[in-house]
Amino acid sequence: MQLPYPINLLGAYELEEGDVITRDGEIVGTWTLIHGALYDFTPIGGDQPILTDPFVWRLCNRIGEWLEAQELAHKAGPRLGASGSS
Repeated sequence: MQLPYPINLLGAYELEEGDVITRDGEIVGTWTLIHGALYDFTPIGGDQPILTDPFVWRLCNRIGEWLEAQELAHKAGPRLGASGSS
């Protein structure tokens, strides 16, 4: 399947929920249409939405930014003192 954008909401404008998938084919979460006006994004493994936007294009941009931040945090590894121990 050819995906046109870096972040794609499968079925947007046709369904009320679906997968969020990268251009590379990685499913990163789900989206849900709320009251026909807002789109929520819930990442894989999450039980609640972390992003909400009325526009699909902007939600996709925000998901992309979130993914980049997750990758940077993963590459940085654990920080000193992050465990909460003294």
